[in-house]
Amino acid sequence: MACHWPVIENGFYSSTYDTITGVTDHYTYRVTWSADDNEHVGLCAEFPSLSWLAPTPDEAFSGIRKLVSDALDDMRATNETAPTPMAEGRTAGSSWCEFPRKPTAPSP
Repeated sequence: MACHWPVIENGFYSSTYDTITGVTDHYTYRVTWSADDNEHVGLCAEFPSLSWLAPTPDEAFSGIRKLVSDALDDMRATNETAPTPMAEGRTAGSSWCEFPRKPTAPSP
């Protein structure tokens, strides 16, 4: 199993770990500080309901990756469809912004 330590790029962790499925590594992870919890929190963009708190950024990153892996195992066991990684989806390589519409006055 090849293993390279994670690299931080623009506040996001990217990793290149070879795993059994390889899918876990295609997701988008982020580690940030939580002032409310006084710990680092690991997040995954494709699984917004999951998070992992830890005292160090490395532990938060490892924790969220393991949690995503466990969630994928559960989804496979129940024949659920896993979310498409952002890097592989229809918006891969592009970015977009959504702006609020200008309010319009009601018709008299």
